Order: sequence, then C-alpha cells, then structure tokens
Amino acid sequence: MSRCLSIAPRPHADELLSSWQGRVACHYGMTREALGRWIGLAPQHAAPGGFAAADYAPAAEVLAAWSRACRLNPARIDDLALRRSGRMLDRHVWAREAGGVFVGYAFCPACLEEDAAAGRDQYFRRRWLQIEALLCERHDRLLVEA
Repeated sequence: MSRCLSIAPRPHADELLSSWQGRVACHYGMTREALGRWIGLAPQHAAPGGFAAADYAPAAEVLAAWSRACRLNPARIDDLALRRSGRMLDRHVWAREAGGVFVGYAFCPACLEEDAAAGRDQYFRRRWLQIEALLCERHDRLLVEA
C-alpha cells in the first residue's frame, strides 16, 4: 500500500537525500524509518542499512515510494542520489544516521545559521560528504564534524 502526504517540504538542489527525507519526516513528527513504513516501504527499505543504500544508490522502490508520497517527479528524487554525481562511492565520507541523529557528517555551522536566519529548514549539503571537502566553499571555513 502506498500513501501520499498532504504536505512535504521540497528538496534543495544541493541537499543530501537522507537530509531531505529527515526534514519530511520531522514535519510529521516521525523518524525517516517510521515515515518510510507509513508510505508503504518494506522494513528493509524503510531503514536502509548504511550510507550506500541511504544516500549513494538507494533502491528503486525507495525512490518511487518517496516520489509518490511527496508528489514529486521521480527524476527529481533520483537526482538527490550521490551516484548521479558521477563520483565513485569511495569518494564520499560514509556518514550514518543513528537513532534519528546524523553521525559522522561534516557540516558548515555558518550555512546552517544562514538557513535558520532566513527561516529555512536547516539541511545537509551533498558536497559536505566529498572526502576532500575540508572547507565550506561558501564561507571558506573549516567544516565541523559532530
């Protein structure tokens, strides 16, 4: 069974797939896993095991379910997958999510502060997970890992 959400935040052009899914789930007061099950994903797809399945090359079923539920073009959701960048999997930091908290993600505090100041949801940028990314391109500041 698949379900549609009444409202779903739209992904930013440079957003990490799991970050967008987390923002949508947060809008409904749920975890990504719980919302994934609610929109009809099987348990193994609702909580993809690891970075490769969550952000690099998610299963077609995952992309289809999220695009249906959020009423977005499937190609728009597929564009969020890091494999679409042409970079190999080993060219990314393998961050993960644990208990609804992103772990091992480098981020730019100034970018997140700008998001909040502008009244936007804060989100993780895909470029922050590139293994050579040490500085924020926008602020020329070291990325922080927490």
